[in-house]
Amino acid sequence: THSAPHQTHQVVMASDSLLHRRVRKQFNRQWYEGSVASYDALAGWYLVKYDDGDQEEITHAQLLRLVEAMERHTLVQKQQRQRQQ
Repeated sequence: THSAPHQTHQVVMASDSLLHRRVRKQFNRQWYEGSVASYDALAGWYLVKYDDGDQEEITHAQLLRLVEAMERHTLVQKQQRQRQQ
């Protein structure tokens, strides 16, 4: 159908916009930060490389949660800095 290619194009564009984004994930009660290293369009997996050298492949939905966690963390840090001024 006509709508399927359009939807696919949007997903690819969204995927490209997530490359190199900073992310944050909690493992065993500790937070780890990293960035999106690559996207495999055929498999639909993102490769996230963490600052500690670890890496994992995750789905688009999983990645959005990690991006959101980083954005929340960044916002909280900004608010704390503003309160200290």
